[in-house]
Amino acid sequence: MPYHRPMPTAAPHVGTLREKPLHASLKRWCARAGDLVEVPVDGFVIDLVRDDVLVEVQTSGFSSMKRKLVTLLDLGHRVRIVHPVPVDKWIVRVAGDGAELGRRRSPKHGAAVDIFAEHVIESFAKIASGAEPTAPDPPGGPAHDATPPSKGTT
Repeated sequence: MPYHRPMPTAAPHVGTLREKPLHASLKRWCARAGDLVEVPVDGFVIDLVRDDVLVEVQTSGFSSMKRKLVTLLDLGHRVRIVHPVPVDKWIVRVAGDGAELGRRRSPKHGAAVDIFAEHVIESFAKIASGAEPTAPDPPGGPAHDATPPSKGTT
């Protein structure tokens, strides 16, 4: 079921009003030619719509999207969730005036399995109940070789 709803470009859309820079960067990085951005679908604003797949960028825990995900899956939509896992983090010491005093790489490193810690919500049981999971494509397509944005320093 393809979606054909062009988005106005004159004013900020309701879905982008409180959007953080990491979310916006990931959305731009994942977008392909022909994708629709910030599309209303069944009462929710979807980050990207690619043919019949709804792509949602989620930079924090998944519990905030539980109702949206359960509803969209119940209505038969295919949903792909994009969630960044930072491999390296930096610890930055900052003076009261904002000057950087020093930085070092954190001993904690992210791995692909870290995604599982985020999605311990019952809506993912939908896969076990018959909803077909979709195999992930590289975000920018097979030829996309850009490095995804990181959350920056902590």
